[in-house]
Amino acid sequence: MNIFHIKLSFDIITVRKREKLGLGGGGNSQLTNAIRAHANFIEYSLLAVLLLFILEMQNFISIAIYIAGVSLFSAGGPLAIS
Repeated sequence: MNIFHIKLSFDIITVRKREKLGLGGGGNSQLTNAIRAHANFIEYSLLAVLLLFILEMQNFISIAIYIAGVSLFSAGGPLAIS
């Protein structure tokens, strides 16, 4: 998960350097998209991990927890990183 966070951070840095923008989005749609992707990951990944932890503490079926965790961060999941 930390690797995904670092990748999203570097995506923002790359666009900022290329477009020479310091703060804010500057009206650049590519930078705005990178910022939103980073913010969405931060907002939802903590909740997803917390919910998986709660399932684990309730002795939920282990394979179901593994499948849910993998699906969150896989190519089709809501927290997917492209």
